[in-house]
Amino acid sequence: MKKFGALLLIVFLAIGMLAGCATEPAAEEPAVEEPVAEEPAVEEPAAEEPAAEWTIDINGTMFTQADYDAIDEVEISATKKNKDGTETTQTWKGVPLKAVLDYVGAEGYAVVTCEASDGYAKDIDDMTLVESEGTILGTMVDGEAVSAEDGYIELVMDGKGSNWWIKNLVKITTK
Repeated sequence: MKKFGALLLIVFLAIGMLAGCATEPAAEEPAVEEPVAEEPAVEEPAAEEPAAEWTIDINGTMFTQADYDAIDEVEISATKKNKDGTETTQTWKGVPLKAVLDYVGAEGYAVVTCEASDGYAKDIDDMTLVESEGTILGTMVDGEAVSAEDGYIELVMDGKGSNWWIKNLVKITTK
């Protein structure tokens, strides 16, 4: 009889367990999605590019972007004579070389030497070129800023060969 009671107990436990597992879950209420008010997209302002950092040593005085900004900028059409005999005409914005020299107080000179970062230098001993409206320190060419690779500023000399145009201009000396 003990065996029968134990067997009966096991059967009832098994039925109870199966009955507990077999019950249907309570019907869930469908989730109601409430419309969420979307916040208007806020556009981040475009990050401004940092201002180009450049200086030109002019007779020991450091000429900077702030000095450049104090001089009236001009726009010129300048033609460069290429080595192969062709010519390239571009629209440049910059400040006249003569105005820059006046700004730093240079006077009584007969030669202006312009030097690039690689040591290349050009002597300008014709004062009509120095005073020409076509001789500028250019920062924009055809609507684009002069690249960092070209030193942000270039000596532009309208009508002269490419050996007169100096990229990466870092020094100007008057004698």
